[in-house]
Amino acid sequence: MSRLGGLSPAERVELALACQPLDRPPWTCYYPFGLQHMSGEAQASVHLAFAERYGVDLVRISCDYPYPLAKGQRLERSKDFAALEPLEGKQASFDHSLSCIKKVHAGLKGTRYLLDTVASPFTTLARLAGHELCLQAMREHPGFFKSALEAVTGTLERYAGRALEAGAQGLFLLISAASHQHMSPEEYSEHIAPYDERVLQAASEAPCNAIYAVGSRLFLEPLKALPCRLLGWSQVHAGPGLVRGRANFSGAILGGLDELHPEHYPDILARSAEEWTAPGLILAPGGPLPAETDPRRLDDLRQAVLALTQEKRDKPAPKPRRAREPRPEPTSYPTPRTTGRSRLTASPPLGAGDASSALTED
Repeated sequence: MSRLGGLSPAERVELALACQPLDRPPWTCYYPFGLQHMSGEAQASVHLAFAERYGVDLVRISCDYPYPLAKGQRLERSKDFAALEPLEGKQASFDHSLSCIKKVHAGLKGTRYLLDTVASPFTTLARLAGHELCLQAMREHPGFFKSALEAVTGTLERYAGRALEAGAQGLFLLISAASHQHMSPEEYSEHIAPYDERVLQAASEAPCNAIYAVGSRLFLEPLKALPCRLLGWSQVHAGPGLVRGRANFSGAILGGLDELHPEHYPDILARSAEEWTAPGLILAPGGPLPAETDPRRLDDLRQAVLALTQEKRDKPAPKPRRAREPRPEPTSYPTPRTTGRSRLTASPPLGAGDASSALTED
C-alpha cells in the first residue's frame, strides 16, 4: 500500500476494476465535444488535450460518427429494417474512429486506460429510426427487426476487433434498451441482450469492457449478466443509487456524481469522503456534462478528488488495542459485609484456631 501515491492512472484504474483498496478513486468524465464533422486525427488531438488538461485516469473516446447507410437509404417503416446489410467496416466513419483511436493510444503511451464508445445494435437502430419505430417493428414485425439487428451486430463485431488492434483497451457500450420506458426486462433479455453480448464477446480479449445504461427508469439486472468489468448509469437522475445498483455485480461501478450540477462536486466529495474511497468505484458524472459547463468546475472536481488522498493520509490510524494481561491470583480476599451488624472476617487456615470464631459481633 505504500506505493499507492505513485500509481499511474492506468494502474489505479486496474486496481479499481479488481475492487482493490485505493487511497483515492480513479476518476473520469465525458464532455460532448460535438466534433463529428471533423476528422479522426482532429478529434484525437482534442481528446488528448482534454485528458492532459484535467488529469483524468480513464479516457473515453466518443467520436459520434453516424452509422453509415447506403445512399438514399432511410428507416421510416418497419419493412425498411429488412434492407440493412452487414458492412465490412471500411466506411469513412469507421476509418475516422480508428484513426482517432490510434493517435490517442500513441499519445497516451500506455499511461491511461482507453475505451472506445460504441452504440449497441438496438441503440444504433434507435438513432437511425427512433425508439418508437424500433419497438413497433420488434413487436409487430419481428422478422424485419431481427434482420436489422443481425446486420448491425455483424458490423459492430468486425469493428470491435479493429478497435482493439488500433489500441483501445475495451469498448464503452451504450445500451438504451434497458429501460422500463421502452420495454420490460424480459423483452430485453429475450430480444436484445443476445446481440449486446455478441458485440462484447467480439472484444473479449480486451482488459476492460464497459456498459453504460442510457435513459431513465432503468433496470440493471440483465446487464450484470453480460461480459463486462465496468457498469455505469446516471445514479442521480435515472436510478437506482450506487449501493442498490452495485448489488449482485462483481465488477466496478462508474459514476456517483450528478452530471447536471458540476458546481456542487467539491461539497459532495467533502461530505462523503468515506463513500468515494470504497473499493470498486471509478468516480465520474453519471452522464455527459452540459455543453455550457465552466472549465473551472472540472478543475474544482480534480482538486476535490486529489484531496481525498490527502484526507485519507492525514486521518490518524486507529491505535491497536493492547492485549489484556491475565490477572494475578489474589493472596488475600476482601472482607464481605453482611446486611446486619455482623461481618465476616477472613478465616484462618484450618487447624490454626477455632473456626467458630470467624463470626464476630461489632
